[in-house]
Amino acid sequence: MWEDVEIVDLDLAKQHVRESSDDEDDLLAVYLAQAHGVVLDYVANARDEDFVATMQTWDDTTAPPAVKAAILRQFAELRRFRGDDDQSTEGKVDSHFLSPRVKQLLNQYHDPSLA
Repeated sequence: MWEDVEIVDLDLAKQHVRESSDDEDDLLAVYLAQAHGVVLDYVANARDEDFVATMQTWDDTTAPPAVKAAILRQFAELRRFRGDDDQSTEGKVDSHFLSPRVKQLLNQYHDPSLA
């Protein structure tokens, strides 16, 4: 659903996590796609079709700043907690794969009573 939506590009995401090497670009691109997906799914949950259609047109200049920031933070979380150490993620990332900080950024776009 979000394959064509690019709000944050790989270069910006790498700058955010202070990564200068190109060695893991393929893996980082996967994390970035996942970050877009989980953030946009969270925002789209319980939204009407018109709003979701608008979301599908968002890019780096039209997406709300909080959504862009949430994608960057979620990308950093996915990079940091790669899933190979269950203990390291305990209490850091919830069952919806969104960090608490990301949820704080997205509070204005998500109504839990509608989800």
